[in-house]
Amino acid sequence: MVCTVGFILGLPFLTEGGFYLFELVDDYATLISCFSVTFLEAYLVSKFIGVDVIKEIIANKTGKIVPEYVFFSLQYICTFFMGILIFFSLEKAV
Repeated sequence: MVCTVGFILGLPFLTEGGFYLFELVDDYATLISCFSVTFLEAYLVSKFIGVDVIKEIIANKTGKIVPEYVFFSLQYICTFFMGILIFFSLEKAV
């Protein structure tokens, strides 16, 4: 049953415009969604859970203290660059 459904869903890729359809699926399903999930994860974890709670959890579980620049990177640098990558992915897709 799974093979039959996969076969039917894959048939449009075999048509004349299949390569263009593949490009659309590749851009929207993989690139943009992965960047968006990574951006939201970094932003929401740092804002809603909080850096202090994350530091405490890591210290309790491992007994080690994570340097401050790691949390700065999580809060600001990662979210900034992921936003830029999302922008360029959307620009490429359009």
